[in-house]
Amino acid sequence: MRASQKANGLKPFLLLFCIGMVPLTGIGILSIVQSRQALTNETFDRLQAVAQIKQGAVTKYLESVSAQMQIVKVNPLVRAGIKQFHKAVAEADGKVGSERWLGLVDRLQKKYVTIMESNGWLDL
Repeated sequence: MRASQKANGLKPFLLLFCIGMVPLTGIGILSIVQSRQALTNETFDRLQAVAQIKQGAVTKYLESVSAQMQIVKVNPLVRAGIKQFHKAVAEADGKVGSERWLGLVDRLQKKYVTIMESNGWLDL
């Protein structure tokens, strides 16, 4: 076979190869675009779900704290103690740790710990 005959036999093969590659390339690009969009949508949906869960948790926590504050607000021991601590700090020129302040801590700490423990709080 001569070189021109080999080239003539190769042309139809290359033509069919190129014609076959166009749709294959198009399908590949379309698949990439669609899978990218699907992954983006799935990620966004997951993030929205996490945001809703977090929002519910924060709302529940704030409602709990609000309920605790209502309990503390109406407790006469806590109200009296806050007034006494405020007065002790004012008498010590805004400083915490004066003799009167430390005396209040010694006197009220056990009562406040009892309130905290009975309500399941970590701090008052």
